[in-house]
Amino acid sequence: MKSGIFKINLIFFASLLLIHSGFTQITEDTYHKAEYFLSNTIQREIYHLDVNPNWLDDKKSFWHQAYTEDGKRFFLTTIEKGETKVAFDHEELARLLTEKSGESIDSKSLPFNRIQLKDDGSIVFDWMNKNWTYTNGDLESERAASDSRDRSVSISPDGNWP
Repeated sequence: MKSGIFKINLIFFASLLLIHSGFTQITEDTYHKAEYFLSNTIQREIYHLDVNPNWLDDKKSFWHQAYTEDGKRFFLTTIEKGETKVAFDHEELARLLTEKSGESIDSKSLPFNRIQLKDDGSIVFDWMNKNWTYTNGDLESERAASDSRDRSVSISPDGNWP
């Protein structure tokens, strides 16, 4: 009887030892090394790694965000001209945001990831629950309108299916 209990205990502890050794093979250092290869991390070291186009209404141009040696930048690409240029003055916008918000804003890491390019050349973006408009060296903001739609209910794009 005692040898049966001994064998069961031995198998149990051996199983625990195997399970424990399996979990300890991946260390925190291993995770940090793997984390380096995640897209958000590696983009800061390999410039212009990918382009995710955000097409404008004319379908002839798009804006995209990329990391460069100068930090996070927004670009405007015109297909017909085969031309890509910086979408706006990042340093000036960072200075204006610092003045208007009271927060220290770094031009290499603007605090938003999406913009709208308007026909009049203005840049519109959302930050700190405000809609901001940057036009020709001027920056204005207004409180973002509250969304009255019930976000717990999904609606199809054509509105026919709740």
